[in-house]
Amino acid sequence: MSAKNCIILQSCATGNLAYTRSVASEPLSEPFWTGLLNTVVQITDPANFPDIYYLVVEICPTNGIPNTECLECFTSTPEASGLPLEYVTPTGLTECVTENAYVLLNCKAASNVFTQAMSPDQIVQSETTAWVTSSDLALYVGSVVNIAEYPDQCYQVLGPYTTQTGCPCNYYTVTNAFKDCECCLPPVPEVFVRTTQKPAKDFTRTVETECEIRTIEKFATNYYNYFKQLKYGLQNCCGDHDMDKLWMEMQMVKFNMMKNGTCAPVVTETAPDCSISPLA
Repeated sequence: MSAKNCIILQSCATGNLAYTRSVASEPLSEPFWTGLLNTVVQITDPANFPDIYYLVVEICPTNGIPNTECLECFTSTPEASGLPLEYVTPTGLTECVTENAYVLLNCKAASNVFTQAMSPDQIVQSETTAWVTSSDLALYVGSVVNIAEYPDQCYQVLGPYTTQTGCPCNYYTVTNAFKDCECCLPPVPEVFVRTTQKPAKDFTRTVETECEIRTIEKFATNYYNYFKQLKYGLQNCCGDHDMDKLWMEMQMVKFNMMKNGTCAPVVTETAPDCSISPLA
């Protein structure tokens, strides 16, 4: 299969030039390519043309004086490297369609995975770093989503990007959306820290009055005597004390001993606001 004219193509995804030849064994090859000049074609030959969509920018005839680009085209493509017409599909477009791309940045990814100075085509894509997608995620920009393909991961939606995207890219299906990474990621388990309370050895800070101390001692003594009476049957000759009255006096002493601000206020835990618009 010999080749004739050289065709210069420009990738719609990267802007890089690619070269091919018309096939001599196909009589319609030259007029076919001539009719496609300055239009976009779809090439289904991923091994040699991975970017799929290309703009036909120039056709270099073999019998002409080649310019610099044509000379590069002839030099880069052997005569037997023609592209069969069955791999080429006209799109009817006269310019490359700008396709928006979005970045799905993993919430747990390092900060240098994707920075403001980087373009999407520079991302090293993986499940735990980031993905570049052609899916229309305009409704989710600034939020965090789960995708069906990797349900256990949380991704921030960034974009859209129109240049240096490396797209067309893979498509992903959003299954759930959240306000931020905190709402999407599972709660971090609390780490239990064992603490040992040191015994109090400073007894010089007693602030109770003598009257309060006597009241507490009186209650303790009579309560112990009452305990012995119940357990051992020992009768107290002076056991005519009103235990209910002693109890109330002791409680009043404890109430007076309380200082303002010694009671810790009740702290009510408030769940984070994870509300977001429903999925479109």
